[in-house]
Amino acid sequence: MPLVQLAVLTAGGAAMAKAADDHEVSPFAVLGGGALAVYLAAVALNVVGGGAPGARAARAAVCAMAVLAVAYLAMLKLDPMMLEGIGL
Repeated sequence: MPLVQLAVLTAGGAAMAKAADDHEVSPFAVLGGGALAVYLAAVALNVVGGGAPGARAARAAVCAMAVLAVAYLAMLKLDPMMLEGIGL
């Protein structure tokens, strides 16, 4: 189910960016691929990591920061106007 959600968010974000401001859709494709890599790493970490609530929260925080980093780098390299649009 998370993979379906990831695909829908990637396609939906790309469609909205193209329709609203005529931006490129390539940052969303890169974001989808990067988020998939983070998701697979998170699954692997859950298999080998501890089940303590603190460890799970730390893994979740690291994965969230990784997805934000992928999004920032994708926009920076492929469509910097998106960053200007949100004030970065």
